[in-house]
Amino acid sequence: ALINPEGADNCTKFIDVFGLRSLFPLFMKTPKRRVRQGTARTEFEEHVCTIVASLFRNLTSNSRQRLLGKFKENDYEKIDRLIELHGDYYQRVLMADRDIEMERKRLGNTLTSENEDEFYLRRLDSGVSTLQCIDYVLAEVIVNGDSGARPRALKLLSQHGDSVRTVKRTLKEYSESIGDADSGNSLSREAERHRVAELLTQL
Repeated sequence: ALINPEGADNCTKFIDVFGLRSLFPLFMKTPKRRVRQGTARTEFEEHVCTIVASLFRNLTSNSRQRLLGKFKENDYEKIDRLIELHGDYYQRVLMADRDIEMERKRLGNTLTSENEDEFYLRRLDSGVSTLQCIDYVLAEVIVNGDSGARPRALKLLSQHGDSVRTVKRTLKEYSESIGDADSGNSLSREAERHRVAELLTQL
């Protein structure tokens, strides 16, 4: 109900009923009981990160500032969590991409559209959509957060042998894929591409 521009009103209502108080404890740590009930950790993390990304896309004014303010709390612990998630899912996708590239070379001229479909599904299984949500949120926090958000994020990325360049690559790939599986209208897709382009410019 929060996904895409049509969910803007729901995003505002989510903030108004103190939804952030319920959301961010789940963002910080996946409940073990969810895994026991049959929901995989990666599936749960994808769901939570998608909600946070949707809030950033749709909230404006004071509600948006309240969301950004959550990433300053407790000495930027939620930025620490973002970097942790980014590193985890970036490595998952990187390993999948390496395996796919080896498979492409092996198949050579026999590569078919069915192979491409399989590769696409394998990337989805590796968590590429979750990585895109994570890096979208990370970019929003770096660009629009308070004065301490950017240095904190860049320092943590560097400590993990990473940099903002990987975030930019993820966002560029996301921008190029907007509309691939989107039933929304062309105006909403173009608005999303423009939003991502602005983030890339300011990262």
